[in-house]
Amino acid sequence: VRMCRDRTAALTARITHRIRHEVAAFASHDGPQLEAVITQAIGCAVDVFMDAVAQQPADTATAFAFYRHLGALQAEAGHDLDAMQAAHQIATQESWDELRHITSAMGLPSEVVALTGNAVMTYQRLLLDQAVMGFAAARAEQPSQRRDTSARLLIELMTRNRPATVEALAEQCGWPVPQHVVVITAHVADDTELSPALARHPLALAGVRHRSLVVVTDAHGADDLALLLTARVPGTVAVTWAVPIGEVHH
Repeated sequence: VRMCRDRTAALTARITHRIRHEVAAFASHDGPQLEAVITQAIGCAVDVFMDAVAQQPADTATAFAFYRHLGALQAEAGHDLDAMQAAHQIATQESWDELRHITSAMGLPSEVVALTGNAVMTYQRLLLDQAVMGFAAARAEQPSQRRDTSARLLIELMTRNRPATVEALAEQCGWPVPQHVVVITAHVADDTELSPALARHPLALAGVRHRSLVVVTDAHGADDLALLLTARVPGTVAVTWAVPIGEVHH
């Protein structure tokens, strides 16, 4: 343990560097915040493992919390679990290579080496489980957040229509910004039946205010969406011609 503790900072830096440069989902995050979280999570996890091996009090709760946070960050960024699996494999490989080198240099018995290896694999599985839990919890919260962001985006398009704000909100809610859009409007008595259908539509932003339905959608496929609404709305459905995204508010 004493030999390992002297090398933990270098091990943590090596794992962080590989994850940031080899796993696309983590590398795509620009800025120091994610790298700091990764470094803290790995550093804490290594310290906890060393404490456990030394039979000292180990703060597993903090380590697990860091990994749940990492999982949540990946979900919020719209990535899948492949990135977490890839990062997990890098961390496991680097940790085991380090411990195998140390145990070999010390001439420890093969039984001790095998026990150490099993401990590393078990611990890494526990950490990955925590990351998956954080990922799942964040995903469960996202639909309502996405609806809120979509509503803000629709309001922005219909009012101030600032390009930077539109781009930021569109990225947050996963709306692919089209070059040309169509606006569809109709009077509705109740939006409860329309909301589920429109919420599942990948290209439509929709909202109802004072019984007026407004839909902004990609010009491609707008006719099909208009026909869908015509079948559900008793009155007239008005459809504009295609306009650039910057002219939606007109």
